[in-house]
Amino acid sequence: GNGSHYTPAVEKLRPWIAGADIAFCHQEIPFGKSDKDSEGYPVFKAPLGWAQDSKELGYDGCSTASNHTLDQGRDGVAHTIQALRNVGLGVTGSAESSEAPRYQMYEITKEGRSFKLAHISTAYGLNQGEIPQYKQNPWLVNLTTDGQIIVDIARQARSAGADFVVASVHSGVEYQSAPSAEQDRIAKTLADSGQVDLYLGHHVHVPQPIRKIPGGVDGKGLWVYYGVGNLLSAMNPGQGVGTQAGQIAFPTITLPSTGKPYVSAAGWVPLIMDRSTLEVVPGYLYETPEGAGTNLSKATAARYLDNLRKVTEEQATELKAPPSADSTAQIKPLNS
Repeated sequence: GNGSHYTPAVEKLRPWIAGADIAFCHQEIPFGKSDKDSEGYPVFKAPLGWAQDSKELGYDGCSTASNHTLDQGRDGVAHTIQALRNVGLGVTGSAESSEAPRYQMYEITKEGRSFKLAHISTAYGLNQGEIPQYKQNPWLVNLTTDGQIIVDIARQARSAGADFVVASVHSGVEYQSAPSAEQDRIAKTLADSGQVDLYLGHHVHVPQPIRKIPGGVDGKGLWVYYGVGNLLSAMNPGQGVGTQAGQIAFPTITLPSTGKPYVSAAGWVPLIMDRSTLEVVPGYLYETPEGAGTNLSKATAARYLDNLRKVTEEQATELKAPPSADSTAQIKPLNS
């Protein structure tokens, strides 16, 4: 549509995004040239105002590798990176040149202590297939179906000082909540490598399980958020109840007094979309006496939530109270 700003639609999520020490969004589609310059299915363009919205909501950086990264060609890749950097967001997943680092490094400082986090973003492929622009310039977007490129980039990031590595993975079979063979292969590659601390997945438009798998850094296991589902979309319930629900991945990273930071708890926040108003709210609001303040009935919301909880499974912890916003960390994107 022509919504040049998306903040009103997600206002009730602000305490979670602003309250997180570091928050990542997935910018799946390239930006248009203005707030009014947008296009929908099948070749996408997002209103330019969305970049400022993401910063204003409290995001610190975005992943950009998806099957739509090259929807607006090589120029669209550069324009999207610049649009995000211009508002102060970190960016990873696509690149303007072969020299650019394949990861985005952040310095996280809280209560006088710091560590460096590297964010890596990859996708399984492009909607346009094997396009000449990508063939000639494979650095334009990180593509992988087995995860090995993520391990290679993670090693580069660690040699550049990263203490913690997050992989944002665009993979899976659309509308299927069960992880695909490809997703499992990537997760296993990352876990076996011991180089990656966290897997954050997206692409399939429905929520997927959150599981801890064997391996990981120092053998502590790897938390895998296989797919967080939609945040905001124009999909309707006829495309499956899962398209009306999503997750905010909300893991806790602990920095011990000696040693490396690690994921000490895997939390998640249920999201429910009211299609009639295009508003996304934390699902637990529908279970309060006062309700969520949207048009969606409690019964319909309950059906979406029930499905969401079943799909997410039991290993991670559903969170119901946002963090306090006054104690968040200072985040500095380092453009190494």
